[in-house]
Amino acid sequence: MAPEPTPAQVEGKSLVKNLSSEIDDLWARAEGRTPVTPDDAEPRAETPEPTRQRDASGRFASTAAPVEPAPTEPVTETTVDPAEIRRQEYERAKAEYEANEQQQQETAKRVQAEAEFSQRVDRYRGSDTDRAALTRALEAANLGNPTALDAIDVTLPNGQKVSDLRGVAGLTPEEAQNVLNGWRQADEYGDALADRKVGQLIGYWNTEVMSVLQDPDVDASAVTQHATPGGQIKAAIDSTRTTVTRRLTEAHTAEVKVKNAEIERLTERVASLTEERGNRRSNDLAAQDATPDRPGAAGAPRRGLPRTAEEIRAMSADEFFKSGTNDELLRRLSPPTPLRRRAV
Repeated sequence: MAPEPTPAQVEGKSLVKNLSSEIDDLWARAEGRTPVTPDDAEPRAETPEPTRQRDASGRFASTAAPVEPAPTEPVTETTVDPAEIRRQEYERAKAEYEANEQQQQETAKRVQAEAEFSQRVDRYRGSDTDRAALTRALEAANLGNPTALDAIDVTLPNGQKVSDLRGVAGLTPEEAQNVLNGWRQADEYGDALADRKVGQLIGYWNTEVMSVLQDPDVDASAVTQHATPGGQIKAAIDSTRTTVTRRLTEAHTAEVKVKNAEIERLTERVASLTEERGNRRSNDLAAQDATPDRPGAAGAPRRGLPRTAEEIRAMSADEFFKSGTNDELLRRLSPPTPLRRRAV
């Protein structure tokens, strides 16, 4: 006859079986198969009733019911879709590429605008190369050598070269002088317009500076003595820092002075109270130890004698005798001694 399983063995087998079924269920979900339901699974074997055993004393040992394992919650696997990851990476790379592309386009537009502006300036005012060549050719023609002007091919203010406009290169001395005068006139206009623009900017700057000088922390004289914006800004910062530091220092000094005066007053008060406490303690001790023959120390208030019977009852024995109350009562209660008549 095979031995009956113990409750621990039965519980262990049940736990292993439950864990095996949960593992199989998880593998089935991962592989895309239909998990095995409890109906399709093999029926569980019934748990045999454990027999009651006797202990050493012959009594039946109490058999506790086997503890069933707590039901475990199904583990939900977080499935990661590779296609979703690739899509997110693509969107991120696309956004970065578009941002870089936009930045490059803006940079190219700015560079192109600057180049076009420089070309317009060169057309109106003449490039340094064209001006130098035209000036040398015109000077040679004035000296009697017009061959240099026959080969001149400079860019005119309309943006075309001489060869594009006339079909061949070369200018007459009058035409060369007119072109050179036009360039010089463009220089004058440009300088005048630049001076006007600079004047407007300086006017705007002065307006802003005057509004800043209204601040009480800014030293107007220190700012206005500088002609450049950088010097004015630095002077405004330095003067503001100096003024604020001085104001805060003065306020802090005044506050510290008040605090020191309060500390000194409290120190004197503590010293006075300490001295007064010692004097009162000495006077109380001297008054307690006083006797009619030896009164209390000087300055100690002399306690008066009780006037009623209740006050006498409330007095302690030491106080009754030391204060001289007993002698005073005896003096008042004893009748006056009659004078003895001297015998003749």
